[in-house]
Amino acid sequence: MCWGSDADNGANEAREREEARQARVDASYDKIDETFGDFDTQFYDDRRSDYMGWATPQIERNRDRAFDDLRAALSRAGISQSSIASSKRAEGEALMRQAMVDATTKADDHAGTIKSNLADAEANLRQQAATLADVDQISNMAMAQARAKSQPPLYDPVLDVFGELTANLSTQADLERRKQARYPSGLFGQSRSDTLIRS
Repeated sequence: MCWGSDADNGANEAREREEARQARVDASYDKIDETFGDFDTQFYDDRRSDYMGWATPQIERNRDRAFDDLRAALSRAGISQSSIASSKRAEGEALMRQAMVDATTKADDHAGTIKSNLADAEANLRQQAATLADVDQISNMAMAQARAKSQPPLYDPVLDVFGELTANLSTQADLERRKQARYPSGLFGQSRSDTLIRS
């Protein structure tokens, strides 16, 4: 009886099975790389652009509405050409700049979330590929995960940061006209006739 030969054959078969399994694992890795390879820098830049394309028109509409309200309030107060009018316009422009900075930050956050989700999915698939050693199954799973994890998260509504631009202006103008302001600003045409000294 050739026990040694049988043992050698068994070892060879086991080695061949392992080599075949490893080849399937490597092929599965290649499928994963192929599927997730499209998620490059340009992809994430496009996701940022998608968010900015969604948020910017809303911010601009909020700004335009706030500036229309500001012009109307300044006109009612009779101070359209005053220094306070210039200050309020500058305040509105500063709010616009900050709103765009905030939107850019959120765009980066959204792109970062997608990138993180895809990285987690890819890592999980690699672990499963090493266990399953099934090229077709891993390929199908990779395509499904890539589609699911590359979707943008739900966008939160854009906050209207311009809401208070005219509120204090209207209140102060009313108080000045009624002479109820504790610290008159002198910006609303207050008469000085009561301060004249007669000779």
